[in-house]
Amino acid sequence: HVASREVAAAELGLSRDPRSLGVALRCFAVRQGTKFELVQAADARLTDGFHEYEDTGALRWTDGYAALPIGAFAPFTGPMEVVLTLAATTTYPDYGDGAKREAA
Repeated sequence: HVASREVAAAELGLSRDPRSLGVALRCFAVRQGTKFELVQAADARLTDGFHEYEDTGALRWTDGYAALPIGAFAPFTGPMEVVLTLAATTTYPDYGDGAKREAA
């Protein structure tokens, strides 16, 4: 999973976008020695916890908790490295104690 803070930009007055945005993923790679699997943001397997692919920017936003497709890990056994290439993040509220606050 890709877990991050998340916020709806519309709630912060940054845009009209009502989606809950975590981080914008450009691609990720699973690597083990010289063997690797590269998954681009346009990959149709990126569904659980991901928003639609955005051609402009070639990225896909997460909703703050997105599942990486298990098939990307199938060619590997044992320890491996996962490398995320992010295209963007957003402004996240800082509550000072690491906890997300619900609106009153």
